[in-house]
Amino acid sequence: MNTIQIRKAKIADLPKMQETARRTIDKCYRSFLGDDSVDWFINSGESDNELRKYIENCDVLLKDNSIVAFTIYFKDLIHLMMVDVDLHRMGIGSQLLAYSENQLFIKE
Repeated sequence: MNTIQIRKAKIADLPKMQETARRTIDKCYRSFLGDDSVDWFINSGESDNELRKYIENCDVLLKDNSIVAFTIYFKDLIHLMMVDVDLHRMGIGSQLLAYSENQLFIKE
């Protein structure tokens, strides 16, 4: 049985989130950014730095207790959303996006 959980990211989640981002960028972004840009973004550490910088503004989606997707958001903007490349088109992104949008617009 597939168990889905969505929660705020923790510092301990960072390595898995960074791995997911690198895999997704490597597999999905080459067609529109080009090989040189993708290789630079991953190998320079900028993709890892982006997550480190905004970890307090992240939600993660866990499938069977493993992080497979995340969002970065602030104020009224979803800054970035990544879903593990092997899990695209399964509705995971839609679930996470709905959750994160709800977090953005919770009335204080």
